[in-house]
Amino acid sequence: MADEFLRKRRETEEHISKKGTSVNNLETTKLDTSLKDSKLLFGLIVFRVCNVFLVQTWFVPDEFWQAPEVAHNIAFGYGHLTWEWREGIRGFTYPLLFAVPFKVLEIFRLDYPTLVIYSPRVIQAIFGAVGEYHIYKLARLLYGNSAAWWVLFCQVTSWFMFYCITRTLTNSMETALISIGLYYWEFSEKIRPGSTSEINLQNSAIYKALVLASLSCLVRPTAMVIWVPLGVARLWKVSPVHFLLIFVLPTGLFSLIFSILTDSYFYRKFVLVQYNFLYFNIMQNIGELYGTHPWHWYFTQGVPAVLGSHLAPLAIGLYSSGKCLQKWLLLIVIDVTVFSFLGHKEFRFILPVVPMAMLISGRGLHYIATTDSSVNVKKHDDNSIRDITHISFKGKLLAIFLIVTNIPVALYIGLVHQRGTLDVMRALNEKVETKTNDAVWFLMPCHSTPYYSYMHSKVDMRFLDCSPNQQPGYIDEADLFYNNPQSWLDVTFKNRKELLPSHLVFFDVLFKDIELFLKENSYSECGRYFYSHFPSGRLGRTVCLFCKMDHNK
Repeated sequence: MADEFLRKRRETEEHISKKGTSVNNLETTKLDTSLKDSKLLFGLIVFRVCNVFLVQTWFVPDEFWQAPEVAHNIAFGYGHLTWEWREGIRGFTYPLLFAVPFKVLEIFRLDYPTLVIYSPRVIQAIFGAVGEYHIYKLARLLYGNSAAWWVLFCQVTSWFMFYCITRTLTNSMETALISIGLYYWEFSEKIRPGSTSEINLQNSAIYKALVLASLSCLVRPTAMVIWVPLGVARLWKVSPVHFLLIFVLPTGLFSLIFSILTDSYFYRKFVLVQYNFLYFNIMQNIGELYGTHPWHWYFTQGVPAVLGSHLAPLAIGLYSSGKCLQKWLLLIVIDVTVFSFLGHKEFRFILPVVPMAMLISGRGLHYIATTDSSVNVKKHDDNSIRDITHISFKGKLLAIFLIVTNIPVALYIGLVHQRGTLDVMRALNEKVETKTNDAVWFLMPCHSTPYYSYMHSKVDMRFLDCSPNQQPGYIDEADLFYNNPQSWLDVTFKNRKELLPSHLVFFDVLFKDIELFLKENSYSECGRYFYSHFPSGRLGRTVCLFCKMDHNK
């Protein structure tokens, strides 16, 4: 038996040596690739964790109110739950990801405000980095190592990915899970099973892809817009009955049961959040209460703004390699078209298509970098460019163009634009004391700041409510206040001076409307924080913090 094994081993080595390599070299190559991939993944995680601390600004309320705030409520027993949680629209899968480490911090008495604030962001950053690593692996699988590096370059230079991927938004987690799932989905298609091991490898990849697809849909049901077309396309290539019964049904059923059990436990009643989400957002179109845009907004403003200067290499990619990129273009068009039917539109809703756009842009940048009659492009056996000196002049120029047009934007909106509402919360952490019965009122558009997930203190706080109500003639509290701020304050505190809060937070544009109230009740400015160079409507240039005289610290 041993002699037979050695004979076959020698025959295998001789066969491989004819191709210019050996078994040992092959194993060494695999080990080197694995080490390089590990280093790349570690580098991406470090990059995105640093990204966390370079994004100190406010984007949308959901970043705080639909994940960390809910997790804070679960772990520490206090935290505001918005109307969506009363109606059973949101699932607990994503907040639980942060509630568990919150609880661990509490058990070990390490729940300092800084750790409570940043631990969810770091967790999200790690998922974002893993997603980007798999986008790189996907590009390498489909287009080769050289093109994959350009795809990764486009991904990490995207201002919108820098701005969003580390934020605790369901859109950010949805994007990360879809990115990982796409790699396994395409990997399973690349396998042509001939042996039992290859069949098992393909089945494993399919299951991994479907599990990630299911998780992305649990986090945000809109992920179905990406996965349904991919699933339908796969049915044309395989036995539909076998694929549905063996792969799709078990994975989908398990995920649905997990969702129902988890959400019903926390809601303390049976609830199917996926149905409620679609009912309120599609059938009731409740999102229109938060603003509407024309049907073409994503095509004329959303996509151009989100992709920015990456539109240039994207166009080149479609021109030079259009046929092999049709799948990603089609998915982008389907996703954007579906969201265009909804009246309420936001930039973050199309975040999941950005990595797909980077696959196309990276392919275009690779084409420019390696196509120049004046440049002799030298390559390794792994199809990677030897060094930067062998990149064409046009390629270098386009790469520099992407850096110059994305990094300043990313840093400005990450460190400057709309940061005052976070700075004021840090100031309140220092100024407000629970033992003195301090109270904070936010006289600003509802959900303009984080809440208990930033304060991490049982301080009495209140904001102007703007929960939707479809009753005819209904005016929410925020609108009532802004119709006549002085009158609203006078009525609210008439004969109730003992209820006056110790701290008031509002935008500077409101100051003239409530100046009399501030003087009459002995409030003085104890902090002012820059918010935006572009004030509009109820949002001002700065955020003002006013304190009662005996609380002015």
